[in-house]
Amino acid sequence: MIEKYVRLVDELRRKTKERAVSWETTDAEGQYALKLKKGAILLDYTKRMLGTEYTITIVNKEGTPVDRIEVGLENSYYAHVDDLYEIIDRQVNRIDEQVDEIISEIEEL
Repeated sequence: MIEKYVRLVDELRRKTKERAVSWETTDAEGQYALKLKKGAILLDYTKRMLGTEYTITIVNKEGTPVDRIEVGLENSYYAHVDDLYEIIDRQVNRIDEQVDEIISEIEEL
């Protein structure tokens, strides 16, 4: 993986965990978008026979994709991208909040 993308993924993981950035779903299944002033980042996954492959797409402010990198199981940085996707998915779908609400309801029984 190109060093700039390693840095990008690290920053995205950090900022997403801090909730400093807000990802959104797109019309494409399994794809999330982070809209920025100077463009956007798309992160999506594709199920393959040997596992999940992630695609990171950089989009300029005109909406044109300018770069794309695919990260598969063979990539040494796969776990970091997988973790980023999981964090985004949990936040966008409010999974932790929903589980907390269910736990609270059960505790009140």
